[in-house]
Amino acid sequence: MNRLQIYYQLNKERLKAQARARYATKREEIRQKLNEYGRKNRVAAKERLQKWRKDNPDKAKEQSRRYYANSVARRAHVKLETAYRRAAIANRKCICCTNIMFRTVYAASELVGGEVDHIKAIALGGKHCVKNLQILSVEEHKEKTKRDLAECRRLRAAAK
Repeated sequence: MNRLQIYYQLNKERLKAQARARYATKREEIRQKLNEYGRKNRVAAKERLQKWRKDNPDKAKEQSRRYYANSVARRAHVKLETAYRRAAIANRKCICCTNIMFRTVYAASELVGGEVDHIKAIALGGKHCVKNLQILSVEEHKEKTKRDLAECRRLRAAAK
């Protein structure tokens, strides 16, 4: 190791702290310079990118695949937001369940195009628990809801 490397090793934390402090005081100035540099060199950067893609077709293809996968995930995220809102509305839940568990079930139902259903309906004494949830198609969910409502009516009539 040379003297500079030894000095850096001995004073690494102090030097890093100084650099962070300098950056914190000049943060806005640095950002403006970077933006200005980007605007000036946008054409050159585009040309460099095209050349790189031409020279590295396999890496470029992999990069495009990853970008597309991320954009699909972003679109799916928008659908998941509605699922998360539905999970948040469902406020009666058991102690063993967390919001993340509910979000996962509701998100899965959105992704497969189904609906979340309680195996034992809440009106029939079931709990709002992840263990009591299932994903059904829209048609199956309508049929099960009809059966559950009929069972509720039957129990009410028997109780009178």
